[in-house]
Amino acid sequence: MASRFVRVEIVKAGAGSSATGLSAYIARDARLDQSGERFNFAHRADELEAGGLLLPKDAPEWAGDAALVWREAERAEQTLDRQTGEWRWKKGGQIAKHMTIALPREATAAQRQAMLMKFVKQEIQPQRHGVAVEWAIHRDDNNPHAHLLISTRSLSGDGFGKKARGMNPDFASKGARHFIGEAENWDQRWAAFQSAYFQEHGITATVRERRVVAEAHYTRGQMRDAQVTAEREALAQENAAAELARWRDPAQILEQLTAQRAMFTAREVRQALNKSGLEGEAREALEAAITGHAEVIALANGKGEAIGWTTRQVRAEEQAIIDVAERIGAVAGRPLGQGARACLDAAPLLPEQHAAAARVSDGRQLAIVIGRAGTGKSFTLGTARQAFEAEGYRVIGLAPTNAVVADLRKDGYGHAATLHRELGQLERGKTSWDAKTVVMVDEAAMIDNAIMVRLLRAAERSGTKLILAGDDRQFQSVSRGGMFTELVARHGAAELATVHRQTQAYQARASEEFARGEMLAALKAYDQRGQIVWCDSLAEARAQAVAAQSAGEGPGFLYASTNKEVEALNRAEQGRRRAQREAAGELIPAHSFQTVRGEVSIAVGERVQFYATDRKLGIATSEFGTVTAVTPERLEIVKDDGATVSFDPASYDKWGLGYSGTGYKGQGKTQPRTAAVYDNSYAWDSRAAYVIGTRHREDYRLFVPKELAPDLATLVGQIEKPREDRGASLRFVAVAAGQTQDRAVGPQAVRPKRSMFDGLKLNAGRSRQESSGAAPSRPERDQPVVLLHEAVECYARVWSDIGLMRAENLPILDSQRRALREAGAAMDAVRPGATQDLRAALTYEPTTQRAMNGLQGGERAAQLVAGIKHEERVRQEPTLKAARLVKMCSRLEAQHAGLGGWDQAAARGEVERQLHDIAGMVKRDPQLEALMRTLSKAEGIAPNSWLGRVLQAPTLERAVRQNIGQDHGLRLSR
Repeated sequence: MASRFVRVEIVKAGAGSSATGLSAYIARDARLDQSGERFNFAHRADELEAGGLLLPKDAPEWAGDAALVWREAERAEQTLDRQTGEWRWKKGGQIAKHMTIALPREATAAQRQAMLMKFVKQEIQPQRHGVAVEWAIHRDDNNPHAHLLISTRSLSGDGFGKKARGMNPDFASKGARHFIGEAENWDQRWAAFQSAYFQEHGITATVRERRVVAEAHYTRGQMRDAQVTAEREALAQENAAAELARWRDPAQILEQLTAQRAMFTAREVRQALNKSGLEGEAREALEAAITGHAEVIALANGKGEAIGWTTRQVRAEEQAIIDVAERIGAVAGRPLGQGARACLDAAPLLPEQHAAAARVSDGRQLAIVIGRAGTGKSFTLGTARQAFEAEGYRVIGLAPTNAVVADLRKDGYGHAATLHRELGQLERGKTSWDAKTVVMVDEAAMIDNAIMVRLLRAAERSGTKLILAGDDRQFQSVSRGGMFTELVARHGAAELATVHRQTQAYQARASEEFARGEMLAALKAYDQRGQIVWCDSLAEARAQAVAAQSAGEGPGFLYASTNKEVEALNRAEQGRRRAQREAAGELIPAHSFQTVRGEVSIAVGERVQFYATDRKLGIATSEFGTVTAVTPERLEIVKDDGATVSFDPASYDKWGLGYSGTGYKGQGKTQPRTAAVYDNSYAWDSRAAYVIGTRHREDYRLFVPKELAPDLATLVGQIEKPREDRGASLRFVAVAAGQTQDRAVGPQAVRPKRSMFDGLKLNAGRSRQESSGAAPSRPERDQPVVLLHEAVECYARVWSDIGLMRAENLPILDSQRRALREAGAAMDAVRPGATQDLRAALTYEPTTQRAMNGLQGGERAAQLVAGIKHEERVRQEPTLKAARLVKMCSRLEAQHAGLGGWDQAAARGEVERQLHDIAGMVKRDPQLEALMRTLSKAEGIAPNSWLGRVLQAPTLERAVRQNIGQDHGLRLSR
């Protein structure tokens, strides 16, 4: 006998329920909700008979992802609290309707699915009401039943809009609150539908009597019904058990721990355990199950000390990025022709910028640029774009955020889009790339790993040239990322480090110090000039920051690290400006509207910013503009890019005041004047200080409450606190269980003193498996990389020790010289010629020099290994080789000029020999000579210098006879 059972629940905003969690349960899938919480029911996938997602015809492209649909549905029920400035659930908000429907056992699986689809089409009518419906059929314990999750708001190309009131005839109102009632007699409708369907399709079954059970909407009679009460209690117990099980499932906990970071620590494991409700031995057992899980990999630093864990999935994802990038990086394409090169030569680029443009426009398929804040990265890439377009290439500009995409369009990119949108279009066949396509990605350090691997694979499949530009010291991706730094370490990068944005020299130097992580030097420069304003409280800091906007050459943009403080600054600055206008006798007719930032009063001439993209309106997230017209039904705004948009504030409410923002809003922007309030010692880390402190051209002031940081030393200490995100797990050694060396704790934990080469095993010619008979503790392809990093770090430590001796004018010890030779031999054993390559990189590459002098540990080793690999490319790639020879010639000429004494004849002869060799090399290679001519102009090499005359000489013989320098009149002896 078929059941007429139907349960109807309302998924309420807050109240401990989650539409995304319920959708994961229905789909027997793993999903992440809008708060970052993970739900995983994939282990019960065998119970899923069928499932799918029904969408309105005009649903947006992103709605194909069910998890994203319900995350957006949850966001649609949130609003900004006017008092706290924090996001909260709307009172009485309802996200979705959840229906559980008993299906007849007498029908086949195909008949059950067909019956359900017809019922949804006939009774729910999702196309008519414009709602999203996720459906699934479960068959567990011979109990076939269906789940329907139905959005309460209509879904269109603009996202979730107004409530679908027509779908709910009993839509109730109470004051200003509206909610869905549940007097729709679904049991009767389902029973009638089944009976008709059975008769129509010849299914022998009858429908038995049963009441509707509407969760949380029981009648008094139902509450007295023992069967209903039992079902309600059973459901509550099932929900509680599922929630608790999720926090006691090691696999689900691991997914949460690695959702935003590639690795996790013991502290983060303990935080997760706190949600399990377990104590004592049970808690310890769960902790052991997490850290000892088959998917978990223990990580150690270069000293062999345990630092945390990652998972095989994370490690595999990172390795996939490395592998695809290696294959792309090995492809040598065709460099730009003479016409495009002429375009680059004619551009007003500075030497550093010219070298970066030359690098990205050579023949390699993968090129990387590190562009520190204010160094002219956008201008440099724009010049390269024009050169590619002059040669017939199609250039696409991509970025992780809409704000950066908007800047790309302003910079002249004909095709610019977010990475998510472009890759989605590409994978659905709605666009295509080919070998005549160049993809330039700005803010590439913000790309998460899932997007990065898709991007690299797309470039590999199509043969597209890929250019990644970013700054790994600024804000990075919210989801798990960090691979931009690893790609730089393995493939090298052109670096733009000289700041041109700031007009005052000391501020430009401070920006460079921010970029290098030298927070004390940068902040001290501002403090000494009174640009750091010390206040007693946060309220005073805010008041002074706003008051300072009325002085000087005009107001600037205000920064803070939290949304709460941003909103407080926005309203305070609006009040200051209105008071100023009213004092001048101006009348300010204003209108108030409900927005995602609470109630906002707005008038003509005031600034706004947008918090959500609406392509139909022409609005993108993080865009700013000025109000030009306002009525109760219409807002007209001229955006900062010059475009005018208008909309009904009742239909689009994702906007707020535009006088302040977080550092994330500012990344990639250049502004005339800025000020910032130090509002949260946790959120203000080195990335925030760097980004916020480098947005301005003319002036920057920082307002610091002494209640948070009483002096400069405390402020710097808080900003320089270690970051929780350590980047990619590949930066650390993967070890088998029991192989890491625990940190010593207490006086009893004493170990023999370690040599700097302890733990560096160089089994030349034999794998670990061959030498010990045991399986390797990590993939064999990781071994050379790990060994090289360890050897390089040993060499760097000795090099630094010797540098300290020289800085103090002390003699270098024999033991130090011996240690340096041994460390060099260890490097060469792993990678022949590594020592010579590293010394060359330290001589000619500023990035490598800064890494050796300014970094420590694994980060330093990674940058030095990148320098070694760069030297190999210098020998192979004509553009890099030409740039190096120009540097060598300048250096050798300067050395020769300093060797004037009679007792320095031998040294002069050695310099002359090296210059002779270079002259012969250049004149025998026309391509190399042409590249050197171009680069020598960019580097400002004088025509009457030795190199200038060699390049002008018509023959090899004339070239090698050129005088060196202007003073000695010496000729090359050979």
